[in-house]
Amino acid sequence: MAAVAFATPVICLPVTPDQRLASSQLKSLGVAEVIASADVTVSRIRETVAKMTSDRGYRERCRKLGEEFHDQPLSAADRLLFSLERVIRKPYSRRYENRIINNLYLLQQSNADVYLLLLILLTSIIGFLIALSIMVLPILMKKHKAKAE
Repeated sequence: MAAVAFATPVICLPVTPDQRLASSQLKSLGVAEVIASADVTVSRIRETVAKMTSDRGYRERCRKLGEEFHDQPLSAADRLLFSLERVIRKPYSRRYENRIINNLYLLQQSNADVYLLLLILLTSIIGFLIALSIMVLPILMKKHKAKAE
């Protein structure tokens, strides 16, 4: 985002889900080109750089988006007022569109890896508890049997 803030177009090579999400957002804003990791070659990067440098639209869209980054007050109250004023001044801005990517909302897509990690941890803990109970149960049964005798 620092590149966009300083009006520099970006070539994205996303690897993780959050990078894919951010790069698709930048591409939809017209300030980036995305190259899938499977398609990365020197010639592909060279072609993309040539395309982006020959089209002044990338730089112009980055400049407009960068102005939004630099034109932000610091306090929370001022930020809220500024955001409301910006919506009123620029209702056409693509920033305010509701986007659904891959049939997932933004929060769902950005947290998919966290949900997967939690699922793996939960199944690991359950597996550990089952294994522990299989090992401990015969010992407890022997102690209980010895105590009953």
